Amino acid sequence: MDIEIINTDKQEVGRRELDSSLFQAKVRGDLLHTCVVAHLASIRRGTSSVKDRSMVRGSGKKLWAQKGTGNARVGAGKKSPLWRGGGVVFGPTPRDYTQKVNKKVKRAALTSALSMKASNGAILLLDKLELESVSSKNLASLLRNIGIERKALIIVDQEDTNLSLSARNIPWAKVQRIDSLNVYDIMNHNNIVFTTSSLEKVEERFAL
Repeated sequence: MDIEIINTDKQEVGRRELDSSLFQAKVRGDLLHTCVVAHLASIRRGTSSVKDRSMVRGSGKKLWAQKGTGNARVGAGKKSPLWRGGGVVFGPTPRDYTQKVNKKVKRAALTSALSMKASNGAILLLDKLELESVSSKNLASLLRNIGIERKALIIVDQEDTNLSLSARNIPWAKVQRIDSLNVYDIMNHNNIVFTTSSLEKVEERFAL
């Protein structure tokens, strides 16, 4: 499979062969699901917390005598979950939601995601992508100029401050470095934009 290389004016300036092991692999839906679920779980904060009866402030003194009052017997005082303001039974506590995913599974899922996007014609290859200054307006105009008006993931091989800050204020555009590339972001965007240099680095890192 080959793909055209375009400039920011959407003019073809060349063509390039895509690595078949990375962009023409078998799509594994089960692995895509595993990695997406694991990614969403890993970004959960897990800070929900309530007080159980041992954490509630107050006395544990018996509220009334065991017998003779006509009331039902009580034992733990106002800390009991039976009383308003008492502890919570089996409530949420801080926890880590991270799920372990093996490296081979991650790589196979990433390959599946890229192959799916390639087969759908959702991958664009630019000769270069540079901004002279921080400008969300200029970046949005550039993306629309090359035919992108829906969610786009721009993959770069090194930190580009102008590009990152410009994309930060565009709801449908995101800049991602290769070292943080993941299945969820690829699947969650309609278009994947590579530069020639970032595509080379991706193939070097992930291709067989």
